[in-house]
Amino acid sequence: MGHSWGALLGILEVSRYPADYHALIAIGQPVGMWENIVLAYRKALAYARESGNQKVIRKLEKSGIDGSSLKECPRRDITYVRKYINRHTPNRIDNGIYGKLVWRSIWSTEYSLPDVVRYLFGISSAMDFLNQNDIEALNLYELVPELQVPYFIFAGVQDVFTDVELTRAYFDYVKAPYKAFHVFEQSTHHPNYEEPGKFQEILVQEVKPVGLSLKPFSY
Repeated sequence: MGHSWGALLGILEVSRYPADYHALIAIGQPVGMWENIVLAYRKALAYARESGNQKVIRKLEKSGIDGSSLKECPRRDITYVRKYINRHTPNRIDNGIYGKLVWRSIWSTEYSLPDVVRYLFGISSAMDFLNQNDIEALNLYELVPELQVPYFIFAGVQDVFTDVELTRAYFDYVKAPYKAFHVFEQSTHHPNYEEPGKFQEILVQEVKPVGLSLKPFSY
């Protein structure tokens, strides 16, 4: 099981070493890193134009995301686009999940405050690494056209990091012995936290039986 960036690492790993895995569960599966950002930008611009907010329109158009590249685009512009969509998506979901995750991390017995600080520095370093490497060129359509294990995707209907439309298009394309696409209507990028009951029910009732039936354990 992998979430977001972990789902990208997961699908690359499983495609290379299928004998080591029973199934792949991808939460918020990235398909094209830059494609998601551009699509989010276009949605944000559409929302701004619908509301007639000229200040936001000018700011978005000035960013030049549409027609740029991941390496060229300032991180602050990407962050601004995602925040704007979160605030202005019609019928948006506002469950405060990000604040809850941060709060629980701070007060968790498994993490300390210095761990949280190191986490923030780690994100910054990771982004620098991604910008220095050709992460934009990762294309799952070319890299992973087929999987040898069951493939499950869990997608939040209002995920602005990994757009459900792009993820669904790849899901329809990829071949697998068994595959299922589950949409979480009350979720954004973290359906495992936002709708934990539904998430666990699918794992127990579908994922586990399919994974074990197609590839029994052998110790």
